Amino acid sequence: IAPEEALRIAEEHLISQGHDKDTVEDAWRVWHYMTHASDVNREDMTYCITFRFADGSEAYVFLTPEGTVR
Repeated sequence: IAPEEALRIAEEHLISQGHDKDTVEDAWRVWHYMTHASDVNREDMTYCITFRFADGSEAYVFLTPEGTVR
């Protein structure tokens, strides 16, 4: 999936887990498409999306390349 779709899915996931919709939508966010350092063959790609909220707290959502929350 495209990064924009990954961000949308991550937002929906956080809201479904009890985060306030406005807080999630206003959060600063960054995404990385990466593997764990131990995956030397780059076989397990993952979106790692970080949400940083106004109060300084953070939430992380990990997605498969197909868009499934891990």
